[in-house]
Amino acid sequence: MALAAAGLATASLALSATNQEDNLRRDGSLVVDVQYQESSDLTHQKTISGRACESLNTAEGVEAAGGRLFGTAPAPVTFDGGPVLPAVYVTPHALRVWQPDAGLDDIVIGTDLEQLGAATVGSRLLWADGRTSVIEARAPTSLPPSVLRSSVLVPHLADAPLAECWIRMSPGNLSAGLDLASAVFAQSSVDVVPWLAEQTQTMNPSQQWHAIADWHPWLAVAALLAFIVFIVTWTRRAETGIYRAFGTTNTELTALVWAEVAIVLLPAALWATVIAITGTALIEQGTLSADLVRLIVQVIASTTLLTLALSPAAARLALRGTIVDQLKDR
Repeated sequence: MALAAAGLATASLALSATNQEDNLRRDGSLVVDVQYQESSDLTHQKTISGRACESLNTAEGVEAAGGRLFGTAPAPVTFDGGPVLPAVYVTPHALRVWQPDAGLDDIVIGTDLEQLGAATVGSRLLWADGRTSVIEARAPTSLPPSVLRSSVLVPHLADAPLAECWIRMSPGNLSAGLDLASAVFAQSSVDVVPWLAEQTQTMNPSQQWHAIADWHPWLAVAALLAFIVFIVTWTRRAETGIYRAFGTTNTELTALVWAEVAIVLLPAALWATVIAITGTALIEQGTLSADLVRLIVQVIASTTLLTLALSPAAARLALRGTIVDQLKDR
């Protein structure tokens, strides 16, 4: 059970760290935000170049880039004569910054707007110029920019000025993304900032994982199991004293104790691995990643090997003393 607990505890802590990282990424921890700012400096452009923003999709380390157009967009109404709906025009890859599998040309309704009951997926829209269109998808509930959750999102070619450009970087490249955006939009009046401010009150996933490593659960459990070997061997001192009286050496007795530990511990490690993986899957309520399964196996294997390495020392410590001393314990 101690082996299973070590694997389960480590996996649970690892899941906590990875879940936090997933949540941070969903909230935009890898996103660079380029915002249009009013400026009196005539040497700076007054808007963000849509083409420059969209071109970043081919830059190294960039997973998606897009933005929302500058100015007020023409607003549609529902085909059945409903209220005017707020609309935001976005470049083709804008939604992919926040939702990697989003379509490039779908008209999307924000969840906050949909909850008002004015329109939903499948609703037909009527525009001022007489054209009609259909809302084809729903934006994610957790879409970070509130302006996207409360509007109808209409794809538009990236040939118009933008009010804001979002750039999602690959993991580990956020700083490079900030430098890249600053260089690309150097002639524009913009602020280049991380979308998600750094959280200073809680440990980030990397700090959490280092805290797990510093805890060394495999060392603690191995030490506990070695102590159990010591206690069990100590309670058999009278028996081992008889063995010694018939010529068995302490080294031979130590080897015998180690073999007994191995016979018990190796099958227990297999069962502990199964229990830890099953327990973690039940907690996670889903399929575990290969990395997490590998972590559980490594922790339990490390604990088992360390226990086997410590067992001879624990047994030898329990067997110390003379034959007479051991026989007195009978």
